[in-house]
Amino acid sequence: MTNSAPDVLLVGHCTPDAAMLRMAVLRAVPGARVTSVTDQHSFEAHLPHATYVLVNRVLDGAFDVELGVDLMRARHATWSLVSRYADAQQAARDAGARDGFDKGRLYEARTLEIIRGACTVPRKDPSP
Repeated sequence: MTNSAPDVLLVGHCTPDAAMLRMAVLRAVPGARVTSVTDQHSFEAHLPHATYVLVNRVLDGAFDVELGVDLMRARHATWSLVSRYADAQQAARDAGARDGFDKGRLYEARTLEIIRGACTVPRKDPSP
């Protein structure tokens, strides 16, 4: 990753949650570029440029699948699941996610550490 600001992609979140997540990302990583998408086409267009992807457990919007884990499975991206359910977090880790968090814990130091840490890792190479 270069010294430029990270691109954070919020995927499948309703408008109020996306606004809260945007504020949390900007607290953790001031200057980050945050984009929210709620459809498959926008997701596909923005994913190649994303430094970090925050995916909703159940996708809100027009996606080809219902669950965020299914959308991200086998994607070459640094991502985390936003969910309070331990089984969903484990399924996400099994599918290649970094540690995720509960949106109800956006104001906790650990959540900001997760976001900050994910934004400072090099972007995964999508080539096989």
